[in-house]
Parts: sequence; C-alpha cells; structure tokens
Amino acid sequence: MFPICYWNCASGLVRKFPIIRDHILSIKPQLFFVSESEIMQSRSTKPFSIDGYSFETSQTLETRGKSRISCWSTSNYQRIKELENEHNEIMVFKEKSTDILIAGVYHPFKCFENETIRSNFERLLQNLAEIENYSRAGLIILGDFNVNYNSVMGCPLRFKLEDFCVEKNLDQIVDFITRSRKVADTLQTSTLDLVITNLGGIKVEGSFNSESDHMILEVSKILFEKANEKSVIKRVHYLDWRHYTPERAKLLFQNYFRGINIHLWDCDMINERITTALCLMLNDLVPKRSTNLRSPKAVINAKIQNLKNKKSRAYKKWSRSNQVEDWEALKSISRDLNKAIKIERKKGFVNKLGSDPKTYWNAINEIMGKTGRDKISLQVGDNKVTDSQTIANIFSDHFASKLENLNSMSNPDNFIIPNLDGGDPVVGIGDPHPANLFFSREDITAGIKHLKRSKAQGHDEIPGMVIKDLADVLVDPLCWLFNRIISGGKIPRSWKTSVISPIYKKGEKTKVENFRPVCNISSLSKVYEKCIMNMLQKLFEFDDLMGKHQHAYRAGSSTITACLTLQDYVSCNLDEGNQILAYSTDLSSAFDILRPNILVGNLLELKVPKQIVRTIFDFLSNRLSYVKVEQSVSYIKNVPYGCVQGSVLGPYLFNIYMRHLPNVIESTSPEAFVIAYADDAYVALPAKRDNLNLKKDQLELTFAHHINWLKSIGMVCNANKTDFLIFGCPGPPCSMIVGEDRIRSKDTINVLGLTFEKSLKWGPHVNNVIKKANSVNYSLRMLNTILPRSLHRQVIHAHFISNLVYGSPVWAGCLNIRDVKRIDKVFYKTLRLHCFDFERKLSNYELCMKSNIRSFVSLRLVNDAIMLQRLCRNPNNTDLTIRLILQSFLISRHPDRLHFFDLSQKRIGRTSFINRSKRISELIPFPAWSDMESLAFKKKIKERIPLYMRTQ
Repeated sequence: MFPICYWNCASGLVRKFPIIRDHILSIKPQLFFVSESEIMQSRSTKPFSIDGYSFETSQTLETRGKSRISCWSTSNYQRIKELENEHNEIMVFKEKSTDILIAGVYHPFKCFENETIRSNFERLLQNLAEIENYSRAGLIILGDFNVNYNSVMGCPLRFKLEDFCVEKNLDQIVDFITRSRKVADTLQTSTLDLVITNLGGIKVEGSFNSESDHMILEVSKILFEKANEKSVIKRVHYLDWRHYTPERAKLLFQNYFRGINIHLWDCDMINERITTALCLMLNDLVPKRSTNLRSPKAVINAKIQNLKNKKSRAYKKWSRSNQVEDWEALKSISRDLNKAIKIERKKGFVNKLGSDPKTYWNAINEIMGKTGRDKISLQVGDNKVTDSQTIANIFSDHFASKLENLNSMSNPDNFIIPNLDGGDPVVGIGDPHPANLFFSREDITAGIKHLKRSKAQGHDEIPGMVIKDLADVLVDPLCWLFNRIISGGKIPRSWKTSVISPIYKKGEKTKVENFRPVCNISSLSKVYEKCIMNMLQKLFEFDDLMGKHQHAYRAGSSTITACLTLQDYVSCNLDEGNQILAYSTDLSSAFDILRPNILVGNLLELKVPKQIVRTIFDFLSNRLSYVKVEQSVSYIKNVPYGCVQGSVLGPYLFNIYMRHLPNVIESTSPEAFVIAYADDAYVALPAKRDNLNLKKDQLELTFAHHINWLKSIGMVCNANKTDFLIFGCPGPPCSMIVGEDRIRSKDTINVLGLTFEKSLKWGPHVNNVIKKANSVNYSLRMLNTILPRSLHRQVIHAHFISNLVYGSPVWAGCLNIRDVKRIDKVFYKTLRLHCFDFERKLSNYELCMKSNIRSFVSLRLVNDAIMLQRLCRNPNNTDLTIRLILQSFLISRHPDRLHFFDLSQKRIGRTSFINRSKRISELIPFPAWSDMESLAFKKKIKERIPLYMRTQ
C-alpha cells in the first residue's frame, strides 16, 4: 500500500503539475495528496490526468465552488465519500486489501462566512473522530493543520489537536521541520505538515522543492511490513506544561494556601501546608498524562537492503568471471550503497535534532559519544535483566552492600555528641541571642535565586522552576518555616527522603558496579541548605572552615588554580635544585561514608552556633532513600551515614569534614606541601639529591599516617589508584612501601585532568589533548553537512576547543615550538572541516577569519589574561595571590597599570604562571584592568586580542 505522499504546493497546482507528475512517475506512490491545489469548479480536470492514476478533488468543489485539496490514487484504493464532511477540505480512502483508512486533510486559515478558525478546526476534528471510530484495521491522517507542532508554547489549536491524539490513542510521528520560509533577513521554520497514525512501523521522510516552502512528505512502511502486524507498545508518562504560566501559578497557589497560624510550630505541618498548596496548584496547571509510543522491530532500510543484496550478487558474479566490467559494476553498486547509507544516517541525525535546545543538545551529545540516560539493562550471571522494577532493586542492594563493605574497611573514632539542646544557644562566638541567627526575607530570596531551573526534582515532584516563579508569594511562608527549623533543630521528615538515580560512569553498561548513585532531593530543602551555607559564610572565613589547602567550592578558585599552585611549588623547588616526592590519594565513595557525629565534632571545634549544628546533624541523620529507574522504584532503605550527593550543602560540609588534613601531614612532615580539591588530595615533600632515600622514608611514614587518619574518620583510600612520582629525578623508577602495598613511582601523575611529567615537561599532556581532540573529529565530520555554520561552531567550541584548552594557563605557555605545531595541526584540521576547505586553499589566517574561531595561540593568551585578572581580584587563593603580590609593583609613569617581575633563576621556574605574569600583563592593551569587573574584562580582552596570532 505504500508509499503515500502529501505536499502543500503553495497556491495552485496548475503551474506545478509537471513537478508533481515527474515525482509520481519516479517513486510511483499509491496516493499523492496535494493541498492548496486551488481547483475551481469551472476548470476541467483532464489536464491533470496521469496514466494508472485517478485524479479527484474534495467535496467542497461542489458545495462551495472551490477545492483546496486533491489526490491522485491507484486502483488499489476506494474513496469513502460518506466519511467526508462536505464543508471540510478532506479526502478519505480505504486500502482494499487491508481496510486501512488514509485521510488527506488541509485546514486553511481563511474561513468561510459565519465561522471562525476555531469552529472550523473543531468541525475538522469531529470529522476525524468519526473516521477513527469507523476504522478497524488502522488509520493514517496526513495534512497541513496550520498548527506549529514543534512550538514550545503552541496555541489553542495545537492543544486541541494534542488532546484529540491522546483521547483517540493516536501518535503524531513527524518530528522534523516541514516548512521553511524566508521573511526579511530571517528564516522562519515550523512543523505544519503532520502524519497522525495508530499503526506501528510507519516511517516519514521529507524533501524540499524550490516551488513551495513546504516539504513533500513520503510515508512508507519499514520493510513493507504487514499493516496489521503488532508493534512494540510502550506506555510513557509525562507532564503537560502547556497551560502553565507564572501568573496563573501564583494565583492558584494563593487560592490553595491556607496560611500559617503564628501558633503553628511544628515544622512538618508547616512544610506540609506549603507543599500541599504547591502540589494542588501543579495538579491543576501541570497534569500528568500518558501516551503509547509504538516502535517496530529494528530493521534496515528497504533500499539499503536491496542494494546489499544486489552487491552480494554482483560480488559472486565477479568472483566467478574475474571480468573488468563485472568489477566496475560491483564498484558502482558499492558507491550507491555507501551513498544510501550516508543519506539515511543524515536523515536520522536531522530527525533527532529537534527544535528546542534541550532536545538539540541531547542529540548532539549522543552523536559526539557523550550519551545521556539510556535505557538500562543489567547482566546478572547468565541472565539479562530488563525489567525496571528488578533493576531498581538490584541497584538498591548493590549501593547498600558497597557502603557496608567500605564501613567494615574503616575504623572511625566514636565521637560522642554532646547535648546540643542544653547550655548556651551559641558556642563561643558573637551575641548569644538566637535572633541573630534568624533568616530575613532577603536571605530566603537569595536562597531561591540560587535554585537552577533545569535540576531534577525530589520525591515531592516540585520543580525548582516553580519555586523560582513563586518566589514573591513563597518568601514569607518559607521564612517562617526556616526560622522554625533553626529554633527547633529539626528538619521536616519529607526532606530526608532521597531519590537515587543510577548514572553510568565508565566500563560496560550492563554491569551494576559501573554506575554511581546521584540523589535528587526536595527543592525546598535545597533553598534551606543554601540559606544555611550563606549564613556560615557570613560567620566564618573560608580558610577557618576548610583550610587554605582546599580549592573546591570557594570563590575565585577552581581545578585550574589548584594545578597552578602545584605547578608553582614544583617549578620553584626544581629551580633551587630540589627534587619533589609527591603522591595523590583516591578515596572510595567519600561522600557516601561521611560520619555525621565526626562532622559535629569539627563544627563544635570551630564554634559554630548550636542551632546550626543541630539542624545539620538532623539533616544528615536517619535519612531514607530509594532507587528510581524509569517509572519503577525500589524498596526504601535507611541511610545511617553519608553526605547527600546532589545536595547544596553536601560538598561544603565534606570540606569541613576534611579540614584537618594539613595538620595531619604537618605532624610527620612539617615542610610538606598539601593541596586538595574536594576529595582529591596531593601531598609533596622537597628533598635534596643526597638525602632522597631519607625523604622517601619520611614520605612513607607520612602516607601511612595519612591513611590511618582517613580510617579514623571513616574514609577508605584506594591504594591501587594512588600515584607516586618524584619530580626532577632522572634515574630509574623506585617504590614506596606502605603497609603491605608497594607503590612504584611513575613518570607522570594526573592532577585534576592535567598530566604532570616528572621533569615538568608537557609532551605527555599534549599527547592526551591531541588524542581527545581527534576522538571527536569523526562526529564533527558527520555533523558538518547537517548543521548550519553557527550551530556547527557551537559544537566545535563545546566538544573540541573545550577539551583542547582545558587548563591552558597551566601548560600552554610552557610548550616548545614542536608541541605547539602539533596542536595547531589538529586545530586547523578541524577548522578546514568547518570551512569545507578540503583542498587546503585557505591559509591559517583565512580559516580563523572565515570560521570566526580563535587560533590556539590567541585562545591561550585570552585564557592567561583572564586567569591573571581573576587572581588579582580574588585574594582568597592565598598561596598564589601572595606570590603575585610579592612580584608586583607600581611605577609613577603608569600609575594605573600593574607591573610584575620574574623571580625565577632557571628555565623551569619561568614556566610557573606567576613568573609568566610579566609577559602576560604586557599583552593586556588597556590600563586599570585589575580593577575591572570580570565579565567586562573578559569581553574587552576578547575585543583587543585578534582572532589570529601566529605561532612564535
């Protein structure tokens, strides 16, 4: 019965009939609908005849003197006029052998007298409902409904059409742009031409023709399956956001919210009132809906399969004859096959891209190899488990048993928690009156503002977007709730339940151990955590809470500043003739085995107010969790310890938990250097060449003491992933013995994604950078002919350049000319791909200008300047900024410019970022840059530094 075609030819088929005739004769469709055909009653239909086809028009030709939809049909089809409303532009055919109904529809914007667009559309839907009730074997509806189905906000007509599809259990299967029109200097795109069906295995393809701004839709059956063959049906649940607006949400919330009596002190009841009003409002505005998704068996395209069979026959013929003409025929078929596969892949990519940014980037990430949350299937023994309920329970058992094993491997100190309810409300700091710790409306507003709209919601299913939209009406109830929590020291019970999502990490996707748990918690809980964190930051300096060694979650610091600090320390010591013994530690599930009682000890030692300590302890204690896979959930389990991954306060508390690390290292090695980023720690010890063995013994003692301390606080160090390296040692590898483990030294060590080499050269890191850059080249090539240049450039920046320049302030300025040229070779190869310069006619300068992408040298200078300005503006990073201040000065001739000088004496020391500050500052072409706002400086430096700079 297939293929079936539909085309909005745009204002009359008289002039476009030759195009239609050629198309029909080339693909030989069973039906070919043409809308906007504009056939008048006075016109003869004989000029539109095609051999083997009957030409017919809609019944409006007789009732209103004009038909706007026509159709060519073969003898396999019978027209069912009794199902057609004579006032609608609709034609209905029945396939004689299968009884499947095919309806061609056109919904015009121009209405007849005494009717509106809405009434016209409702009459059409009533007609389609009658057709659907009549159909028994199946139904396919093709047409231009003049409803943009890919519009995010949509319109009332689209809502009615979607409701009709849901009610009648129909699927709209066109997911690509079907109309494209240039208006002024912009390109307007939309999905107006739709295919709606209740059959499985239906495939829709589109091709543009220059005579119309609409695509010609071609509907086919994959591998021409039998129409009544059952397909796989999956029930999908989703939230319908079409009718949601912030204004309506506020109004409904205020209607449902009963208010809070000042005598209501129970935080659970207060939270329940707020949550209930939010849920009732969401039930009205964002109802849950469900639909059936049909997907046939995965089969290959019919055209490709035919070419494969043809190639197989041609190969057999050539292998028997060994004739030149048979070889040429085989090559020709192979070329056709490769071309067909390429076209099919391109169509698949285009269909996946979608129209909204989230769908677009999900498709791009999948094509680039960064897959999201795919359907999970696990291998348990010899059995493959696909049931989501069973998988959720398997993950729940695995995560629980993993924590039990880690707990048995550590020996935490049993810190006895003092009575947090007795004595002074505040321990040792400030005014002891508890009113000092109450939240204001401004504090609550700041906490709500921190929420991210795109984050997943907790088990209460209240999205952060809704909390942000209702900030004006929620601030007073939340202020009362949060202050009650502070005064009572108890968190609402519903906030202490976490929804765990298994996220694929690495390795085989069928093994449960290759997934890590990520928690989703209540959005209101996240607001409260942010308010607590802001309060702690007001009461304490960062270094007092977490130590100078910690670079994670502090303003102005990042993985790059941590690497710069380590590089500066190592290079300066190598300049002085020292060797550096360094090791890194890897903790197993560090956040999951944090002990709340030990954390309370650290908080009380810091003299944190008791009200805050009580709420933090209650937040971490007696928690519940369950695993959710698709729509299935596991049984609920108790979580006796751990810091909630995915929470706002969790990383902050973990840093406080680990704050004693420098003191532990200093107790055995006072001269040791310590740096950390969250749970990643790096320890270095300087040594002279003549006492290297003595220092190695000292480092072994330090490492053993380090591991014992980790065990005492419940942490477990993974010795197999511990790296040991001696900077500046040209000799053969040596080893460090800790307990029963022997750790051999390496030539490189990975520090937060950067590869440090023992002589502080960057050749190994350049090898890794080039390897990562080349890994995405094939995907960029596939997307090259699909995406517009602006979108392709975004993908290059997101997946290629981001990997190429990560950490460039640390290593890019230290490269020799050979390594820079190696990077340039990979860089300009991608730019030639982007500019379609396959014959290498453009110079490097022309490539940068045409693509509007900076050269590698220009990118390095921009990143160096931004990092220098960030260090000058943020004094929090003590180790780096003190060195920077010591090596800076002002001169009277240029009072508004900051100057630097180089203290290094040898080549290695000059590779430090601090010692390169003089060269970097000289390239910043405007004064007073150190006092500028970061965004303004970033914008200005990009304007001043040219796109292309030649490799020196």
